Amino acid sequence: MSRFSRDEVTCSHCGSRSLQNVYSSVNAGRSPSLRESILSGAFHRFECPFCRALFVWESPFVHVDVARKQWLVQNPRSWEPGWRKREADAVRRYVEATQRPGAATGVDAIFAGTTVRLVFGLAALREKILCLDAGIDDATLEALKLDLMRSVKGLWFHPAGRPRLDAVSTETLTFVALPPGGGDERVRFEVARQAGLAAVRAPGFEHLRAVLVEGSYVDVGRVLYEGLA
Repeated sequence: MSRFSRDEVTCSHCGSRSLQNVYSSVNAGRSPSLRESILSGAFHRFECPFCRALFVWESPFVHVDVARKQWLVQNPRSWEPGWRKREADAVRRYVEATQRPGAATGVDAIFAGTTVRLVFGLAALREKILCLDAGIDDATLEALKLDLMRSVKGLWFHPAGRPRLDAVSTETLTFVALPPGGGDERVRFEVARQAGLAAVRAPGFEHLRAVLVEGSYVDVGRVLYEGLA
């Protein structure tokens, strides 16, 4: 089941604090509306009772989708530079919940073959859900994103500038990204789905894809944050 508590959150606009329903776990099967709110961008988006501005609150929670075989641990974006110490914890939480002594009979069979991933930020969680739902190998998608950062005009080689998958069709992958310098005007572009993914499956990308799947944090941040260290 999905779990929430009344927690104090801080408005990113005026700094005021208020009590809101904050989730520590989301069960997509039993609470499909919560899954839809993640995809629509409404999840953990609150109106400040003082300045009336809308803001997004990011706190750790796990998104579990038994039917789709997804166990996604979401951490705040500010934690991402320390992804190494967070990565093992994501897997530990999954193992404790599904394989611990005394777990309900058949739990291990129910979760067999589940994709376990660590993401940082609600935008990254939305992207991961879109990717997995579309049947796209997420390491291949991340390799494509890194290649786009090196080749598409208007993108910059920095964690804050990485493109995010925004929409998927049978023909195209639509990405959005922040241009250098930030701001609200996002770069939006499309890539031919089959050709784009095939390009990073070609010889020369094997090492990159191997690095991306070394743990549960399958994201270009593995490479970008190493470069900034």
